[in-house]
This record gives sequence, C-alpha cells and structure tokens, in this order.
Amino acid sequence: MFDLREYGAINTAKESLSFAALHSVVSYVGGTCQQTNHAGDDMGVDANCYFNLPYSQEQDSLEFINFGVQLKSTSSSLSTRTKGDREYWSYPCKIGQLEKYTTKRLCPLFIVLFIFPSDDEYSQWLHIDAERLELRKSMYWIPAEGIVKPEDHSSSVQLYFPKKNILTSDSLVHDILIPLAKRKVLRYEGI
Repeated sequence: MFDLREYGAINTAKESLSFAALHSVVSYVGGTCQQTNHAGDDMGVDANCYFNLPYSQEQDSLEFINFGVQLKSTSSSLSTRTKGDREYWSYPCKIGQLEKYTTKRLCPLFIVLFIFPSDDEYSQWLHIDAERLELRKSMYWIPAEGIVKPEDHSSSVQLYFPKKNILTSDSLVHDILIPLAKRKVLRYEGI
C-alpha cells in the first residue's frame, strides 16, 4: 500500500484535503471558494469565500458576503477544555501566525481547523467507492475578530475552538452567513 509518510507528503495532503473539505461545504450552500497564492497566505488567508445570499430577505441585510479563511489542520491528539457547559478543542498557535490573524481587516477572517484521524490512520482519512466520497474527521471554526495577542513574550498561545462550532452547511448558513448579512460582527470568545 502507498504510504505518504515515506514521501514526506503527509502535511501537503492535510493542506489539500482541508481546502477540498472547505470548498465542498461552501459549494454546497451555493458559494464559491478560491485558494489564495503565497501572497494571500502571507496575510493569513488561505482561501476567500464568496456568497450571493438569496435566502437573506430582510430589509437592510447584505446580499453579497465575502470572507477570508485561514486553514489549520492536525492529526495530533488535541486537549479539550471546559467552560461551564461548553467544551473546546485547544489548538496551539505561534505568535507570528497570530499577528497575521489579528490585523484589522475590511472582510472578516475565520480560522477553520480540520481534525484528521492520526497519521498512523491516514488510510482512513479519505474513502472513495461507487456509492460515496467521505473525508474524515471534522472541521471547526472560530472568527479571528476578537483574538487578542498576549502581552507577555510567549512564543505561542492556545486557540479554543468550541466543539459546537463544527463547520457544516447548516452552521455556515445559520451561524456565519445570516449573522454577517445582518451586519453582525462575529467575535472570538476564547475561554
């Protein structure tokens, strides 16, 4: 069997599969998703997503939405944190990366984390047969707005992704697009 680890291609596979998953969810709700080039990545944006909102009929709501996405992926075991009745995935982020995400922007930026099964189980990441195309495991999102750079001189911080923020077609429409159409600023809550 082909082993990605022998060719050092496992991280490239994670990046490509993460974009494919994002593209699939965005396309399913009628949007388009474009991968950025290296210049976009230098600004903390891996993909730009565009939507024409036929389901946003409220007066004064926006009909066209676009936002940037920074894609993150991991096959490492993540720790979880709890605050009240909410559970969060804890994901480490280097300060240099964080500075890109906290820059003031015209368009919103979301950080999307794709959690894969472990590298040892990479053969289970993607399943294709005559009946289905399945990509495992799941994606979670947070808005970059409201993320605060720590005042100490830490080299990294933890970003907390609420487990309820799983990226699906329904959550994209109801938790992201409709609030943005109503001009609501979605903010990172952290713990």
